[in-house]
Amino acid sequence: MATVAYLSSGLPLLYLSAPLGMETRLHSLIANLFTIVGFLIVTLATIDLGTKLGVSPAKRGEKITKGLYRFVSHPMYLGYAIAQVGWLVLNTSNIYLYLLSMSLFLIRIKAENKVLA
Repeated sequence: MATVAYLSSGLPLLYLSAPLGMETRLHSLIANLFTIVGFLIVTLATIDLGTKLGVSPAKRGEKITKGLYRFVSHPMYLGYAIAQVGWLVLNTSNIYLYLLSMSLFLIRIKAENKVLA
């Protein structure tokens, strides 16, 4: 499980930037908005987790039910998914990385739910 966790954490480093000459102001604006909103959600989720943050699934005390965790079971992954949509807007060739990344997040979610149950 640790391998899946670290792989899914590092995978976004492989995203391709916009092809030369293909990026428009609108593409940049949309991509930036998705990225900012996504990482804002990740930041808030990280603050909510506090010292219970970890890369691999583990039981680190009581399940978090405050902040964003009141509304979404895994807000950090939601934030990453939203941010990565922005990178997909810039270069649609990133679709394969996006699908792989989302698949790994789903695997992590299942593993975390099992650990926290």
